[in-house]
Amino acid sequence: MRIVIHDYAGHPGEIYMSRELARRGNEVLHLYAGSIETPRGELQITPDDPPTFKVEGIFLDKPFRKHTYVRRQLQEIEYGRLLVDAIGKFKPDVVLSANTPLFPQARLARACRKWGVGFVFWVMDVYGLAVDAALRGKLPVIGGLVGSYYIWLEKQLLRASDQVILISEGFAPTIESWGVPREKLQIVPLWPPLDELPVLPKDNDWSRQNGFDQTINLIYAGTLGSKHNPETLVALAQQLKAREDVRIIVVSEGVGSEYLKKRKMETPLEHLVLLPYQPYDQLAQVLASADVLLALLEPSAGAFSVPGKVLSHLCAQRPQVAAVPMINRAAKVIQDSGGGFAIPVGDDAAFVDAVVTLIDDPELRREMGLKSRAYADTEFDIGRIGERVEGVLKLVMPNVSRK
Repeated sequence: MRIVIHDYAGHPGEIYMSRELARRGNEVLHLYAGSIETPRGELQITPDDPPTFKVEGIFLDKPFRKHTYVRRQLQEIEYGRLLVDAIGKFKPDVVLSANTPLFPQARLARACRKWGVGFVFWVMDVYGLAVDAALRGKLPVIGGLVGSYYIWLEKQLLRASDQVILISEGFAPTIESWGVPREKLQIVPLWPPLDELPVLPKDNDWSRQNGFDQTINLIYAGTLGSKHNPETLVALAQQLKAREDVRIIVVSEGVGSEYLKKRKMETPLEHLVLLPYQPYDQLAQVLASADVLLALLEPSAGAFSVPGKVLSHLCAQRPQVAAVPMINRAAKVIQDSGGGFAIPVGDDAAFVDAVVTLIDDPELRREMGLKSRAYADTEFDIGRIGERVEGVLKLVMPNVSRK
C-alpha cells in the first residue's frame, strides 16, 4: 500500500509505527506539523530506515500562535491547505491521521473522499470534548456554543471515516453514542517506541553533564499544558525543600514551564530544576537519570486522553508516580504493571506521600522498575501492533477506487 500517516504532533509512537509499516513493505510518507512546540520523536531519516520510508514536516510561514484563539484557527486552516497539497502529491491509497485539529482534519477528510482515498481517523484524544471543556471554563456562554460546534464537527468526521482507530477502549462508548457503527471502531492501545528506549544506567552522559548523577532525581519530561496542573509539582518541591539530595527536574516548555518559573521567583525552590525539551536521541538517558518518574493529567482529560509519557516510563525500568483520573487507561496500565503508583488527580498529599515512599525505599524502586520493563517487553511488541494497524488499513482498500 501507499500510506500517509499524518501525526500533527510528531510524537514518538506514531513515527515508530510509520517505520514499522514501511519495514512491512509499504510505501510510507510520515507528515507532521513542523511549526508547533511539543516533544518530538525521531523525525529524521536514519541509516536503518527502508527506502520506502519518507518524513516531511509541514511548516507555516509564521510562528504558531497556540494561545491566541482566532489567530490559531486561521493558522490551522492554512495548515490544512498545506497538508492536503503535500498528500495530493504523494497519491496514497490510504491516509491515517492522528492528533489533528478538527479544521485541517475536516479538509483532509474531504480531499480523501474527492480522491477516492481511504481515510482512517486515529483517535488519540476526543478533540471536541477537550475543546469544549477548555472553552466552557474560560467563556461559559460563548465557549459552550463554540465547544458544541467542535463536538458536532468531530461527530461528522468520525461518522464519515472509513475506519476509526481508538487507543483506548474507554473511548468506545462515547464514539458509539455519536452514531459511529461498532464495526468501524478498532481498538489499538497506544505504544511507546520500545526499541528506542533501552534500559540505561543512571550514571550516563546526560546525568553527568547536568550534575544529576549523584542526586535523587524526580523527573517530569514532556508537555506541561492545559491538561496538567504544574502546582502539583510545586507542592512536591515545597514538601522536599529540606532534602538537599533531591532534585525535581522538569523538562518542558510552554505555559506550564513558564508558570513554574514564576513560582520559583515567588518561592525559593532551588531544588526545582527547569530545563527545555531535550533532543530526542537523549530521551532514553533523560529517563534513565530518574530515580522516580512523574506524570500529571487533569480531571477533565479523564475521558479523552492517554498520556504517552506513562507508557515511555515503563520502558525506562524506573518506577513512576502519576496523578491521573482513575478512570483513565493510564491508571490501569500503572496498576496492571505494578510499576508505580496511580494517584487520584487533585490529591497532592497522596502524590507527595507516594513519591517520598519511593525516595526512602531503594529496593521498592528497583522492584517496581523491573516490573515496569517486564510489562513493556510483553505489551509493546511493535511487530504485533504493526500487523494489527496494517490490517485496519487493508480494511478500507475495497472501498478505495484504485489508481
